[in-house]
Amino acid sequence: MVRYVVQRDGGLCWICGHPGATSADHVIPRTEDPSKELDSSNLRAAHSYPHSCPVCSEAALRRGGKPVNCNTLRQAMSVERVRRIIRERTGLPMPGDDGHGAHREREGRDW
Repeated sequence: MVRYVVQRDGGLCWICGHPGATSADHVIPRTEDPSKELDSSNLRAAHSYPHSCPVCSEAALRRGGKPVNCNTLRQAMSVERVRRIIRERTGLPMPGDDGHGAHREREGRDW
């Protein structure tokens, strides 16, 4: 299933938008809706430990930070919150940015 999702999404991480994703993330967490655990429409490609995002990690390391594993960072947070954290750690724009650091899109849960 993971291989299918990564291929379907072209290896682009749905959290940071960069290539090289090798894992899958649940849009609606399985703890909130166990019936969606194996539903491919609820899965998106993502970077996860031990395969960090090469683009975000390089930017974070230049700033003295650690490698960025998007899905590992997400855990119980909203996608918007994780994108904000990655943006702060890397200085890179994230999907949905309007150029001023604000998000236009909303995905996943609200909290």
